[in-house]
Amino acid sequence: MGRNGASRPAGGASAPAAARRLASAVTARPAEAEQWLTALEAVRAGASGSRHGRLLRAVIAMQRDEVALLDATLATLENAALGHPALEHIRLGLTVRSLTARGRHAQARDILGSAAASAMRTGTGELALMARASAASAILLEGNALQAERMVKDALAEAERHHGRRSVSACYCAATVAVVLYERDKTEEARHVLADRLDMLKLSSPDVALRAALCHARLQVLGKLPHEAMAFLIDMEAHFRRRGIWRGMAHMVAERQRIVLAGGDWRHAQSLQATLDGLAHDQTGAEPRAAEIVAIAALSRARLLLAMGEAQGALLALDAVRATATALGREGLMVTTDLLQALALDALGRRDEVIACMEPAVATAYRLGLVRTLLDEGKGVRVLLGCLPRRRDSAQEDYLAGLRGMPLVMPAAGPDRTIAAAPQDGLTELSGLTRREREILGLLEQSMSNKRIALALNISEFTVKWNLRQIFAKLGVSRRYDAIVAARRQGQQTGAG
Repeated sequence: MGRNGASRPAGGASAPAAARRLASAVTARPAEAEQWLTALEAVRAGASGSRHGRLLRAVIAMQRDEVALLDATLATLENAALGHPALEHIRLGLTVRSLTARGRHAQARDILGSAAASAMRTGTGELALMARASAASAILLEGNALQAERMVKDALAEAERHHGRRSVSACYCAATVAVVLYERDKTEEARHVLADRLDMLKLSSPDVALRAALCHARLQVLGKLPHEAMAFLIDMEAHFRRRGIWRGMAHMVAERQRIVLAGGDWRHAQSLQATLDGLAHDQTGAEPRAAEIVAIAALSRARLLLAMGEAQGALLALDAVRATATALGREGLMVTTDLLQALALDALGRRDEVIACMEPAVATAYRLGLVRTLLDEGKGVRVLLGCLPRRRDSAQEDYLAGLRGMPLVMPAAGPDRTIAAAPQDGLTELSGLTRREREILGLLEQSMSNKRIALALNISEFTVKWNLRQIFAKLGVSRRYDAIVAARRQGQQTGAG
């Protein structure tokens, strides 16, 4: 710090000041970081080209999902000493992200296990914990839920203990922990981890933000709130569009399509597929993010074609997904591809090929610790799991038996089900109640506690209690049960009128 308390420029001796500026960029304020670099360049020529300036450029590239620029910038720092452990933590996290984005997972694991990464593995500072979360998120990209869980669960506990539940590091860790817990079918724990954090996670890196969003939406569907999930995904789609993160936008649209397909709304699903195809068409070059968007569109097309009974077309779409999964080393995506291929083969009556497709998918899923990846594909996969022969490996057989007995996440599909439609039960027409109050009233009917309602809607218990007081006042009641009865009576009267 100078005499007047100002931080020295990024090219100077104040590495802690550079770390603070980098933290600003890490928390999804790349425009602010860019402005700081521009102002710094005006005062000190060449500052943006200093080692700290280049590291900041790398963080900005990561926040903007620009893998090629991230790679190029990191290459200029390969032999540069950054002068502060926090900055080294950031560089390590960025390097692992870059490697895994391109499918170089073995190299990323070598770096994470190296002596150079030991300070990151044991550090309790915010940037060290964020680097651990980044590394775990990168491992999860490959599909390895077990390894990601081992890496980040302790980091979350340390972040909450040292920096608080709402700290940047705790929220970063929480996103990956929640995704892992959901994947392992520990859904109540996942809800608790995400509670009161989604606002912070929207401002995280693209990978963290989109995974947290998908996890929250799936938890809402599992909690029988598909309409709320759809509204949330639409909001997040707009958020990613504003940030220029087209990959995030594609994931949100694809998840909406899964929900409407589960409700049998093919027309809406076709409309969403057109949006995905448009995003895929706009991708150029061999960038891994572009390849991922193309794969998302192809995977969604396969699901749509399967739902419409066009199994042969689904197989063709899955060929493109498989090529991307292989090129980028996405084992989790490969499991999903195998499952959908098995469903298509089963629809075509090619049963021998079904077993040959399902067995490696289940073996890989078992090794990676995947559960919901299988269950979320619906009843068809459950039926095929029941057709697999018993295994000599007792642990894998126990895993398979567990899968057969777990609940599915998506509601059963059918031509008369339309998830995208407005909620029924008369609650929509209740006069005087806000949308939030109707949502809470709907959850009351499911006998949810205030805490469960708060987790389901991602609001605080205080907000739930305040809304309940408003509901009671508007309906002229004083108890939860009376509110449900009054709402149903008013809904019936509205329907009769």
